[in-house]
Amino acid sequence: MKTCDLSFLKSISPGNDSFVIGILQIFVIETPLAISNAQIALNEKKWAEFHAIIHKIKPSIEIIRLNSEAFEVLKQINQFSKEQINLDQIPALFAILVSNLKNVYLEMNEELNNLN
Repeated sequence: MKTCDLSFLKSISPGNDSFVIGILQIFVIETPLAISNAQIALNEKKWAEFHAIIHKIKPSIEIIRLNSEAFEVLKQINQFSKEQINLDQIPALFAILVSNLKNVYLEMNEELNNLN
């Protein structure tokens, strides 16, 4: 089962492979850096900084249509860190998100190879 669904991205740019390639390349380069920074903020319990990073990457993750379970985890992380509630649950939820994103990176690199 795929971790993400690129059909929405492809539908907003029909026949424009260079647009899709650009978006995928940006995602594969920038998202791991953001996740790394989020991990640091999480480890240091800097909840406002953590939330800002998660909130910033959420639209990028929405456009690739992360599977519904992982996307629900992302929404929970976003809400919990914003409201600073259930903070003890965030590390485990974040680990689930990171695991899903690792699969996304693999799928996107495969898609990039197919498009090039």
